[in-house]
Amino acid sequence: MAFSSQDGIAINGHFGQCRLFFIYAFDCTGSWLHGLRRYPSEPGEQESNEVRAQLLAGCHLLFCEAIGGPAAARIIRHNIHPMKVPPGTTISSQRDALQTLMADRLPPWLAKRLEKVNPLEMRVF
Repeated sequence: MAFSSQDGIAINGHFGQCRLFFIYAFDCTGSWLHGLRRYPSEPGEQESNEVRAQLLAGCHLLFCEAIGGPAAARIIRHNIHPMKVPPGTTISSQRDALQTLMADRLPPWLAKRLEKVNPLEMRVF
């Protein structure tokens, strides 16, 4: 999971302006900081949102304070699901919420994104 943050504490970054992405790994026992990815000071010829999307390669979810429609569409094409959170949300509170969610039956959208078994597929209609 990627968190758009200016300080590593709060999810306080707008995707299109953020220069830091804190990457956390999750498993059934907890989560840990896996890496820090920085937007380059010289992004080159590529469009800035494409550079940011490529920075998040390997992530399934992105948590940010704000993201525009075209930028959200771009990262979705990179198989990353954007999640907007209210101002003041901390990385630790969002990690705890995700850990609780992952300990139970995953919602279908998250199961698909994490390539886990979809609970709806078990239903008999």
